[in-house]
Amino acid sequence: MKALSLHPYYATLIAAGEKHIEYRSWSTPYRGLLLICASQYNDGPQFPRGYALCIVNLVHITGGNRKYAWHFDPEVVPIAPFPVKGKIHLFDVPDEKITVLYETGTDHFIDFDTAYSLWIDEGICRDVE
Repeated sequence: MKALSLHPYYATLIAAGEKHIEYRSWSTPYRGLLLICASQYNDGPQFPRGYALCIVNLVHITGGNRKYAWHFDPEVVPIAPFPVKGKIHLFDVPDEKITVLYETGTDHFIDFDTAYSLWIDEGICRDVE
């Protein structure tokens, strides 16, 4: 799957369904599913670093001249977080590393506090300070 690495704060907002547009200085012809990963950047101890957090659908990109708005579908697919070494621009992560917690469009729902508890309190993201 194609993946995008972001600062942990923004990756967490996307995983929580609170952020649907990501601004980049570059565009891509790619449209479709993207694995959202938190980079190693230290946004604070409350944000997981170096982990894949969710899957979103990149539906379109607007703008130009090094100011591009990447628009994600509001539905976020939650996954079991796992360590990822991020890269600049889009990169590939093997599909077999990804475990979807539930399919979107179902009656199952995991709220942000529960997800945060899984990531931090339960130790799924063990490297968080």
